[in-house]
Amino acid sequence: GYGLLSRPLLIIQGTEDIIVDWRYNLRFLESKFAEVRTQLIAKANHQLANESPALRAELFSCLRSYLDQ
Repeated sequence: GYGLLSRPLLIIQGTEDIIVDWRYNLRFLESKFAEVRTQLIAKANHQLANESPALRAELFSCLRSYLDQ
């Protein structure tokens, strides 16, 4: 790991993302950081902040939960 993070790395990923090879990227990041939390958002694409209100609500819920820890 890089040793600079004071908490686990949070990765929020849409399962319908076709812009990047997110499955590969998740494995790569998990190999580079000691602690990784991954949250998949079903039916979300690459730009999570531009998704439907329901998917954006899920994104912001994940972020709030992470930041409140």
